Amino acid sequence: MANLRFKEAFEAVFDENGNVKLCGREACKRLIKACIELDPKTYFGNPITGKINLNNYPIMKKLYDEQK
Repeated sequence: MANLRFKEAFEAVFDENGNVKLCGREACKRLIKACIELDPKTYFGNPITGKINLNNYPIMKKLYDEQK
C-alpha cells in the first residue's frame, strides 16, 4: 500500500514542525521513492543517494496531509 508506506516514510524523515530528523540516508531514500510513486512528475530528490529536494517540501507535506 503506497499511501501507508508514504506516511511512515514521511514521519521517519520530518518532525511535526517540518524539520528534518536525524534519520539516516536509507529513510530519505524510502521517502523519495514513496513520493515518486504518488507524484512521478515532481523531482523530490535522488533515490540513489538519498539527497532530498527540500524545495519541494510543501508538495510532500500536501501529499502527507492527503493521506490522513
